[in-house]
Amino acid sequence: MRSFANHSHPGVPQEKVISNLPGALAWALHRRLMARPRTIQEIYRWEVDNSRWFATQVGRSLRKRHLDPQRDCFFGFQCECLEALKVLQSLGIWTVLDLTGPGQVEDQLVRAEADRWPDWAVTDPLIPQFYYDRLREEWTLANIVLVNSPWSKRAWIEQGVPAQKIIVVPLAYEPDAAQQIEPRSQHERLLTVLWLGSVILRKGIPYLIEAAKALRETNIRFVVAGGLGISHDAVASAPDNMTFIGRVARDQAVNLYREADVFVLPTISDGFAITQLEAMAHGVPVIATPNCGEVVSPGVDGLIVPAGDSQSLAKALIKLDEDRALLTSMSRGAIDKSRQFSVRRYGERVNAAMSTARETPGKPVSPT
Repeated sequence: MRSFANHSHPGVPQEKVISNLPGALAWALHRRLMARPRTIQEIYRWEVDNSRWFATQVGRSLRKRHLDPQRDCFFGFQCECLEALKVLQSLGIWTVLDLTGPGQVEDQLVRAEADRWPDWAVTDPLIPQFYYDRLREEWTLANIVLVNSPWSKRAWIEQGVPAQKIIVVPLAYEPDAAQQIEPRSQHERLLTVLWLGSVILRKGIPYLIEAAKALRETNIRFVVAGGLGISHDAVASAPDNMTFIGRVARDQAVNLYREADVFVLPTISDGFAITQLEAMAHGVPVIATPNCGEVVSPGVDGLIVPAGDSQSLAKALIKLDEDRALLTSMSRGAIDKSRQFSVRRYGERVNAAMSTARETPGKPVSPT
């Protein structure tokens, strides 16, 4: 387990944390003396090299331990564990690989968006093939592949992962226990629509801008918070009922959720999009697409619109603007829904899915 400053959980006993601090410092110094990556190819080569070093250290450590194939199990994250998986396979240890996104299917969708919206993207969206070659080796070695949405499952099946090898477990989110969130009662005031996250083509920002243009004459305003990954010309094309505020700190994000009436996620592709749960935990109904984690129950805690469809997005916003009673009801539903995605529930889902998969090898595992 890698241990970083401020990234350890207080519930994990320190005696169970293994670190290779001298080796990590030597590796970090070596990398620092090298030229920093600039192109997308260099960035991912850098990441793969770091992952290879880390996974090799983990594999060496595991080989020294007395692992029991009947009792022990390994859980690793994509790109981070190939060399360790090779060691574990030789030892007969059961392994799980967590694939956090939809992979090359997502890349293809983003490339199509870049073609559809020329001069919007500020970076090349394509991840190099050698990165996916490493992932393919990992999921081939792993006994089970864990993904966090049916959308990702379909994508990985398309890329060659056997369906019976995949388990689906949604992510978890727990707000600050000190926060007391109450359902909102929206009356005759401006409807505030919040976007919070990277402002990029993959998240569907062109369609929110187009929807905002169509809603210039309505009682709706748009707040877009997040780092800009689109061109200045693209931002300049937004109408005057939309405000871009850039990156925000965590306390600012909490205030934005408190001020929002609706959260929008018109994403082209997301493995899950944890912001859905953040918004709901703050009592904010969500308008999302099917191309992410299945969180929204339409009409109960939000609405679902097709990806890449600004007209449907605009109609959904008008519906909520005109029916404030429905919006208030959805606020209650959103809070209730968010409670279904606790960290404890995540652990139970993972354990249940893994136990089922281990007891019935080769048989499909239903999404949990």
